[in-house]
Amino acid sequence: MLAMAALLISASLAPAQTVSQYSFAQTTGTYTTITGGTALFSTTFDDNTPATVTIPGFFFAGTTYTTMFVSTNGFLTFGSVPATTEYTPISSSASYTGAVSAFGVDLNNAASGTQEVRWQQVGSEIIVQWRAVRRFNLSGETIDFQIRLNTTTGAITTIYANSTPNASTTNYPQVGLRGPNNTFATNVNNRRVDQVYPAVGSQWSTSLAGTTNADQCRYNNTSGRNPGNGQSYTWTPPCLPPTVANAGPDQSTCVNSTATLAANTATVGTGAWSQVSGTAATITTPGSPTTTITGLTSAGARTFRWTISNSPCTATTDDVIITVNAPPTTAAAGNPQTICATSGSATMAGNTATTGTGAWSFISGPVTPTITTPASPTSGITGMTTAGNYVFQWTISNAPCTA
Repeated sequence: MLAMAALLISASLAPAQTVSQYSFAQTTGTYTTITGGTALFSTTFDDNTPATVTIPGFFFAGTTYTTMFVSTNGFLTFGSVPATTEYTPISSSASYTGAVSAFGVDLNNAASGTQEVRWQQVGSEIIVQWRAVRRFNLSGETIDFQIRLNTTTGAITTIYANSTPNASTTNYPQVGLRGPNNTFATNVNNRRVDQVYPAVGSQWSTSLAGTTNADQCRYNNTSGRNPGNGQSYTWTPPCLPPTVANAGPDQSTCVNSTATLAANTATVGTGAWSQVSGTAATITTPGSPTTTITGLTSAGARTFRWTISNSPCTATTDDVIITVNAPPTTAAAGNPQTICATSGSATMAGNTATTGTGAWSFISGPVTPTITTPASPTSGITGMTTAGNYVFQWTISNAPCTA
């Protein structure tokens, strides 16, 4: 085995992880409206039963989720369905095990526009979009925003489009992450816009970290009190090193046989086999540490790499070499011979091995003779001084192929 494994400080999403460990960044990006996928709510909606959506596995605060629950009120949850009238998803003591809130407040459809809540998977991102929504029945208000879940990195982004806010100074949204409960700050990682303009923290572009689980982001038509087009908040999970890869021992096998690999099982991260050198072969189950390898139709060495990944961290790798041997040359011991017992000697006439190694052995006879040079196809035999039949075997071997 070629040792290429390394302990790399990498990570992402392990059972001990909490949302408080996620790092945060606020930037200005590009808001791209989605129109594919599935519309969960459209035209008229208000406090509808949250939609249950099956998703690819997404790691959040140490747990892999394959279902999310989307509320019309600007957030989604993991673990269980939130109440239809849940307007404070971060500070709520509800029993769901995780929440992501982009604009958590009492929302309904705006009076005009393409009013809908939609989800779509685009590449490695699960995107949930609220389009043409408003705080409950506020005249003239409309806002578009998205939650983007990156299944590769575990990062979570809320991104906002240009909005038309009402002047209302009540019903501000909660923005951020909540874990299995609302304990601040272990299971809450939220934002606040609550300072006097133009101080830092008075605008969505300069939001501050929350100081309580009930913090809000002020939203109205005052300058900076609403997110600009492309305003993005991103929470990135910490890194947890993937299991150190061990590809198992090097192996030898024979042409046209099947090899079974013996790598370690990933306890953190996901393992995958790849071939890095040698004549191409077939990896039956790339994600299995004990996959079989077929298609070994010619002799030679082939190197396979076991990679354990736990994005966004650096993967660990280890290589194993499978040496494929050709079948040995077919053995030919030569013609039977007749000798005189008085000399008791003979010279063998086996064929020369072009693949593998030959060896003479004594099988039967009246007495045990001496094979002068067992590895030579033309070895001498002495000591056959008693009359009778002597049987010798010429064996050509090239392990692990059958001789």
